[in-house]
Parts: sequence; C-alpha cells; structure tokens
Amino acid sequence: MNKKFSVIASSLVVFSMALTACGAKTSSDSSATQTPSPTATAAATAAATPAAGNANAESFTLKVGAWFLDDLPQSKDFEAAAEKKFKEKYPNAKVEWDILVSEKYFEKMKAELAIGVGDDVIFNQNVPELAKAGYLADLSDQPWVKDTLDATKPTITYQGKVYGAAQTVATFGMFYNKKMFADLGIQPPANWKDFIAANEKIKAKGITPIVGGFKDQWTLQYLLSGLTEISSQNPKLEADFYSGKAKLNGPELQGALNKLGELAGKGYFNKSALTIDWPQTQIEFASGKAAMIYQGNWMPGVAQQTFKDKGFTPFEVGFFPIADENGKVLMGVGPDHSVSVMRNRSICRRQKTSWL
Repeated sequence: MNKKFSVIASSLVVFSMALTACGAKTSSDSSATQTPSPTATAAATAAATPAAGNANAESFTLKVGAWFLDDLPQSKDFEAAAEKKFKEKYPNAKVEWDILVSEKYFEKMKAELAIGVGDDVIFNQNVPELAKAGYLADLSDQPWVKDTLDATKPTITYQGKVYGAAQTVATFGMFYNKKMFADLGIQPPANWKDFIAANEKIKAKGITPIVGGFKDQWTLQYLLSGLTEISSQNPKLEADFYSGKAKLNGPELQGALNKLGELAGKGYFNKSALTIDWPQTQIEFASGKAAMIYQGNWMPGVAQQTFKDKGFTPFEVGFFPIADENGKVLMGVGPDHSVSVMRNRSICRRQKTSWL
C-alpha cells in the first residue's frame, strides 16, 4: 500500500464510533459466528493498484475482530452500516468480520498476538496493556481524538498517547420486571435492608429473585465490583487497589463478599447460577422465571430482542442501583468496549493525510 495502514484502518474505527451498538452485549444461543482464516491480514491481501485519479481505490482486505457481535439483527445492522460507510472511502476494500462471542474471543486474540498474527482492527477491553506490549498503532494524531471524553481517556491511553477509541460508556445495576414488582407490591429498594426484603418476598412466591449466569465470569465480576463499590463508598477504590493503598484482603472487598454470601446463602440466585452463561440468563429473565438481573445498561434492548425472538410476553424493564445500608449509592462508569488498530511495522507509514 502507499498509505499509512493505521490511517486506513482507523477510518473503520471512526465509522463504527458513529454507530450506536444497542445490542452491545446481546448474544444468541449460538456460541460463535466464525469468519475465514484469522491469519490473513490486510498486508497479505492488499493489491496496491489504485485507479487513476482515486488514491483510495486500492483493493485490500481489512479484518475486524470482536466478541459482542452475533447473528441478531442489531449486530448485523451494525456490521452493515460500518462496512457501508467504510467503503464510501475505500470502495474496493473488503471487510472481514472475525467474530467469536464471549470470553473465548479474548483467549483467541491473546494467542494470536503472542505469535505475531491477528486482526487488523480489534475491539477490546484492555487498550493500555496491549499498547504497552507494542501491539497497537498510535492514533494520537487522528482528528477525532479532540472529541474524546475525559472520563474514557485512562482506558484508551498509554504514556500520554491514544491507542484506541471508547465506543460505549456503560454502568451496571439491577434491572427488574416492573409488572412482577407491581403484582407483588414491591417498590424499588432504597437501601440494602429493603433489597433483602424484596428478594425474600419474591422467593416466597416461588420465583427466582436474581438470575445469575456465572459460567461467564465477567457477569460475577461486575456484580462483585458493584457490591465492592457500595461497601467502600470510595470512588477511587480501583486506583487505590492498583497503587496498593487498598488491599484485596481489606474491608472493602470483604464487605462485598459478605453481601454476595448473604444473597447466595439465602437462596436468592437460581440454582443453576454457576452452570449457565449470559445468553441463558437473557431467556430466564425475559421468560419471567426471574425477577431481577444485574447487568449493564444494554439490558432493556436485550430484553426487547429476546421477547421478539423467543415469543415471550413483553414486560417493562425497570432499573435501580443497589444501595448500602444507609441508602448510599456508588456506581462505576466506564467504556464497555474500545476499538484499536493493530500496529504493523512493515506498512505503517507516517503520512499526514486527512481522511475524514
């Protein structure tokens, strides 16, 4: 190619940033939608033969890796819209989606990076670590950087340079079946005592209070993180853990584990919580088998899609944050997924070209 490849690839970064991935965490019952050959890269497939008068007319293949896209309509719409916008700039380019749903994607991504192969554009959740390892292209000179939210900068930068774009900003909390709560005369709980009372009332009716799909460890991770936040009421707790100021055996995490133990010990989770995954919890919640689910802010959209796909009777999904004994709430907010461009020393050239 006669262009800096990271500029070309980051075009897709920008185009995908402009889209709203409403189903960011949605997943069908299928575990994966695999696309061809993970080792084929744009460097190997590029045919640098630009048409006369069009510097962007060269033919090449751009591979994009992600874990949150599946075969549901909103995922396919996202892919189609990103491709369409990208091809307006590079009409002869081909986009290959290398999709592996859930945590298996990250295992595959790390294995490929370790042997020097991988996708050209990767969605990920650990930009600083990948940048430190030398895998990512520096995107600091791109025009969209000036519009980056300050709150997301720590998650997409390393040593003052930008190596990714935060696509979504998410938070977690308890989503609930509004009709079920109304039928049982339950109000969204204002403190931990009320929360326990609500769980007890739901359980007494033979309904699972909270559905857990802890086979996917990230679901338990976020629940424990939320319980740690309300146990500490320290908005800088993660930084304190990182610096060593807070200890893993300290009162913050112990308080969270005590709360988690209380919920489990009183039987508020489904008996299958350790053996089912995130996709199955969508069905348990949308079918009315469980009253609540601790999830990210994509949950209402996921529920609507599940109602439609599975033929369940729709209900309104409500939300409340879990509060401590005194009714205090602390909710962590951050990017759910970011998108980066892989560094390729053989074709990355510092060409200051405006591509927007």
